[in-house]
Amino acid sequence: MQADQNAAVNVLARLHDNELHRWLPFTKVKQILLERYRRSDETAHPELQLQLQKLSTSMELS
Repeated sequence: MQADQNAAVNVLARLHDNELHRWLPFTKVKQILLERYRRSDETAHPELQLQLQKLSTSMELS
């Protein structure tokens, strides 16, 4: 899938998402999406959980 097409699919999927709105800073959007992903994948392989934790920590530091 091309990047433009993938972006359009993501925008369409989030069209009626009340938590993500147009003027929300991208850092907050990223935080919300990471948290959703983390909640949906709590039973993931331990190595994936470690990678998610590192990503979350690096985001909090920036």
